[in-house]
Amino acid sequence: MTPGRDPADRSIDAAADAFAWTWDGVSAASTAELVAALERDPTASRLANQAAARLVRAREAAAADVALRALASPRPIWAHHAATLLSLLGDERAVPLLAAWLDEFSRTRPEWQLGSVVIALGRFRTPEAQTALIRAVQGWPAESRKAWWAGNESSLLAESLLRMGTPEVLSTVYELSRTMTDPWHSRTYHLLARCGDARFEGFFIEMLAGPDYWAGLVGLQRVATPRAVPALTRIVLESPDRKARYAATRALTRTGRSALAAHIERPGSAEAGVAQRAAAAWSLGAYPLDVPGIRSIRRFLGDADAGVRARAADAFGRAPSDALHLYPYSEFVDAHADLLRALDDPWHRVRARAATALGRIACAGHAWPEEAEALPDVSLHLGAVAATDPVACVRDAAAAAVRAIDRHQGR
Repeated sequence: MTPGRDPADRSIDAAADAFAWTWDGVSAASTAELVAALERDPTASRLANQAAARLVRAREAAAADVALRALASPRPIWAHHAATLLSLLGDERAVPLLAAWLDEFSRTRPEWQLGSVVIALGRFRTPEAQTALIRAVQGWPAESRKAWWAGNESSLLAESLLRMGTPEVLSTVYELSRTMTDPWHSRTYHLLARCGDARFEGFFIEMLAGPDYWAGLVGLQRVATPRAVPALTRIVLESPDRKARYAATRALTRTGRSALAAHIERPGSAEAGVAQRAAAAWSLGAYPLDVPGIRSIRRFLGDADAGVRARAADAFGRAPSDALHLYPYSEFVDAHADLLRALDDPWHRVRARAATALGRIACAGHAWPEEAEALPDVSLHLGAVAATDPVACVRDAAAAAVRAIDRHQGR
């Protein structure tokens, strides 16, 4: 404690020191003491800084007016605490003052207070706060942005903008990302991934090679195009993380074609593991069934691994069938025969999913009204499975397929 100070100052200083390291609520008496400390010296003392930090943790409304006056003063040392306190209290009187502070940072304000002011403006989510944050990016020359909005400050500004969630801020974040000099925080990447803006596709692709690959996968599930296919395919084929492989597979389904299945079936790709083949078979169910898709599923139905066969049968049951009439009926007959054989598969999940797929195919027979009459009566096969299969889930799937066929045929 500094010698020669007023005894009242020393007592308040001791009170601030005592409260600075506790997390219980502030009593009315101590609140009055701390607010009095801020009133006595709101510009430069360690006491004011400690007292403000303690009131921020308690979110004391009694200090709001003092904080407003502090923001209006030339250079209060505790302005970052004042900004945080007012934003946590939701006091919108602070927005014009914080906006003015942000406009002055490139000239007179200390850099270490920049992040707190940006976060505070982001919490308000008002048009005036949004305008101030956008102006901080678009109103500064590119070289100034690189100097000031770098590292932590750039990441905090991007987070504050993204939390507002309006179309205008996405353009500003995109502009900010083009001048970033250091990686952003992980939470910033995850906020960006959820925005679903196609302009960030290249950004998400780059993230797949770094520690924040999961945020890249989340983003690509919303915006992936064929440009992302090589990076996503590499994740599916090489990643040891099962969740990451299936997230990449879901992102691949946005590209309009089953690039993963095509890659695995290319010459030289026979070394693809069981997990990769299963992911490829699963991905085919997200696409309309065309000739290449039907042939790929049939190949996976003959796989040596039961899990791959089950996912292939499931793909037949999930794939959209709106365009069946555009493809040769002969391809479908062969797939129908493969699924009938799958009803005798040793693994019950393959049998259950094959039964579901057969019911769905039978209901799509109107695509070829004349040729469909030549198909064997699948209801008889499914009825036998529903009556005799030793596994309950297979019997239930077969019975449900029979009911669906009966409803479709108006029985």
